[in-house]
Amino acid sequence: MSNHEAVLKGMADKFARVNKRLQDLFLRLRSGPRDPEVVESIIAEQRELTKIFDDLVKLDASALADLQKLRGQVKKMIEKLNAILVQPFQTATLLRGDTLQVPKQNDDGSVVMENVPVFWVVGNRGEMVQLTIDPDVYEKKKARLVPGQIVRFSAQHAHIFDIVSDELRDELMRTGQEVSIDEILNANEVRIAVRMDEKEVVRIPAWFTDEMRKRIRVGEKWVRPVVGPAFLGYGPLPKSDVAEVLLEEVPDISFDQIGGLKDQIGKIRDAVELPYLYREEFLDHGLPAPKGVLLYGPPGCGKTLIAKAIANNLAARLSEKLKQIVTGYFINIKGPELLNKYVGETERKIREIFAMAREKASQDAPVVIFFDEMDALFRQRGSGISSDMESTIVPQLLAEIDGVEALRNVIVVGASNRQDLIDPAVLRPGRLDVKIEVSRPDAAGAFDILSIYLKAGVPLHKKYWDDKPHAHRMPNRLMDLMPEQWRAVDEKLRVVRETRGIKRRFVGQGVVKIDAVAADRRIKEMLLFDPEKAERARKALQAQPDTWSHEEWQIDSVGDAWNMLIYKAVEAMFLHTGAMASDAKKKKQEAENVIHSFFTREGSYIEADNQFLEITYEKGDKEILYHSDFLSGAALESMHRRAKKYAVKRYIETAHRERGIMMADLWNATRDEFREAEDLPNTANPDDWARIVCRKGQRIVYVKPLKGEVKQSAYEGPAEVVNTGQYL
Repeated sequence: MSNHEAVLKGMADKFARVNKRLQDLFLRLRSGPRDPEVVESIIAEQRELTKIFDDLVKLDASALADLQKLRGQVKKMIEKLNAILVQPFQTATLLRGDTLQVPKQNDDGSVVMENVPVFWVVGNRGEMVQLTIDPDVYEKKKARLVPGQIVRFSAQHAHIFDIVSDELRDELMRTGQEVSIDEILNANEVRIAVRMDEKEVVRIPAWFTDEMRKRIRVGEKWVRPVVGPAFLGYGPLPKSDVAEVLLEEVPDISFDQIGGLKDQIGKIRDAVELPYLYREEFLDHGLPAPKGVLLYGPPGCGKTLIAKAIANNLAARLSEKLKQIVTGYFINIKGPELLNKYVGETERKIREIFAMAREKASQDAPVVIFFDEMDALFRQRGSGISSDMESTIVPQLLAEIDGVEALRNVIVVGASNRQDLIDPAVLRPGRLDVKIEVSRPDAAGAFDILSIYLKAGVPLHKKYWDDKPHAHRMPNRLMDLMPEQWRAVDEKLRVVRETRGIKRRFVGQGVVKIDAVAADRRIKEMLLFDPEKAERARKALQAQPDTWSHEEWQIDSVGDAWNMLIYKAVEAMFLHTGAMASDAKKKKQEAENVIHSFFTREGSYIEADNQFLEITYEKGDKEILYHSDFLSGAALESMHRRAKKYAVKRYIETAHRERGIMMADLWNATRDEFREAEDLPNTANPDDWARIVCRKGQRIVYVKPLKGEVKQSAYEGPAEVVNTGQYL
């Protein structure tokens, strides 16, 4: 064996012995607390390894290939020891800076007191510790040493060694406990709600930008970080809990965009706007502003639109009076989703909702809290209809409305189509002071609603308006088919003609030529889907006279053309077919199953039959109800969309030759909307029908369907039912 080989073997044996001792030390280090004696032994072995490595470097590696391998093993073990022996650092959050006087000995032996910078920090468990700081860190990063900053320190030496990077700080601030902002105390502190009844005060980090501070709002969810529990962390969090059932928005709905509810809008303006616009006058008379408004009536009639318009219109009027921009807020609460199976959670959410409203109202902005489907939340206590949870939910709402904290600039608006189920304590004066019925639209109201959707800008067929004033002649078939019923509807629309300046006159009889090819094509299409209707259409085509009564409309603008189409559509909607006929004639029509129908010039087939059901009252009186008795704003909106769809399909089928809505589109849209209502879910209780059709007085005991499929009623009595539809 050569001399080099002998030296190398000796070093390898020495390394093996050191490595064995280190493995035993590692085992002791992992099995318990960090023992100083073990650490000292590891340091001693590290010195021995360093000496071995130095000796290996001095050897000539050219003769021995295994030398490099042994060098690598020793070097790897040294690096492992360096990692183990690194002093462990902890993180904490700076609370404030301070100075500490410590003795310092001069060169001449004298002792003076010197001010040394120190910092109070908050640990991860909330403990406060005073630490010294590395002089280089203090000099170079002094500007970043602000409250809320995260630092690294040595617990053994009570010394700050560095500040974490901004990227790491932002990441650490995202991990922690979710809390909600309960109150903003000042520019540097907020009160947070930790649990249901626990509240604490934490600080806002000084490194927060102005934009981040603006995002701190009452009710928002934030992270209380683990690394600095005395400070706010990341936020606001994505909406959840209460926020997920709120739709907080600045509404863009005005009262001008709501049709057919002129009387209701007038009442709301008197009750809500006047106390805000003329606050001093009301205070002079000792008259407080109303705290709430209840909007009740059938669904789809504009209750939600009115609630949105209250906030927007009030903000606009205040801006006009104060000569500055005032923003309105609309907090839309989805009632059923506010309910929670855990006791006290729904009440907590209600408290947070009103706290959020007060916070926004403190900016002198009108805030509307809108409870849709109010009967789902605030049912009559003790009614036995639900699980009696309303016994605590209702008092919580009453406490918020009547509480010590005044609801300044906050209006509570509730909407319900079952106002009879709401607890009377909610509806008494002093809470929901104003109660407004939002009823179904009449003929004039239906005209107003359709006028909002069908106006200049919506494509209109050139036969009605071609950018030139003209007198448009058209047959009035409904007047010839049902003269008595037509006159009744025409009288209802008198106010529309007067207020809209509609110019119409009757010009006698005129010949109407029908597109026979198109009419025959329509009948063939009906044969595929509805043979009975196709047979009715065939008979109507054969029996249709050539001459009809005509009327002439003066069209001076596109608005006049739309008024004409809307007028004729509403006329067809509110026509009470068979209502004015004599008993003998009516029996004959029923026996022959007469349906008033006709073909238009373009070959479209129109059926005029609006009877829906017959109700019998307790005393034996009977009444026919028509589709117009179940009309709503939502149904009218659906009708105008259907008419647009028919116009688009025709535009495509005619290779872009026939553009725009025609009269037949509105008639067919009305017919299809009414027909669809006959096939939707029903109610089996005649008492419910009384509420649906807004009939008061005698009790309904019998319901006979005149359209749709007759179904066996589950009600204990002779009542029969018919499908009601989405707007009933």
